[in-house]
Amino acid sequence: MSNLLEITYEAHNAIADVTSLKNLVHSVVYPPLDVYNSMLFNREKNKNLPSLTCFVSSSVCKITTAEYIAGSGLNIRHLNTIYRRSREDGLEDIFTNKNSDGAPRVTKVNKRAQRALGRSPDKKVKGHSGAIYRAPLMLSTKYW
Repeated sequence: MSNLLEITYEAHNAIADVTSLKNLVHSVVYPPLDVYNSMLFNREKNKNLPSLTCFVSSSVCKITTAEYIAGSGLNIRHLNTIYRRSREDGLEDIFTNKNSDGAPRVTKVNKRAQRALGRSPDKKVKGHSGAIYRAPLMLSTKYW
């Protein structure tokens, strides 16, 4: 605490602890746009994640990847539509589209992964979740 707030206070003193904690909380400022974007992401994630549980339970992706997909505003219906229209290329495009901050919508895919997409669903590419490889298998079945 002394490093963050540049103050010292009595150890083992509950009042001093609470006062220092209050000062710490008030010293942390989050830009309003970041707070708003976080709220939007969580709202979309809560709305869309239930439709993606089949991906998690079938080991298509891990829960964190499903949360990124859901938080980006996509649900299983969207993924099915994209897959029907554009196959693996469409999924790759939607997952790697950059947002206004320049970050990928869901995941970043390197060139090796792009070449391998659709050829080997179980192929692992370092630094990649593998969801785009296994998702077409799930989307091509009549699972839903």
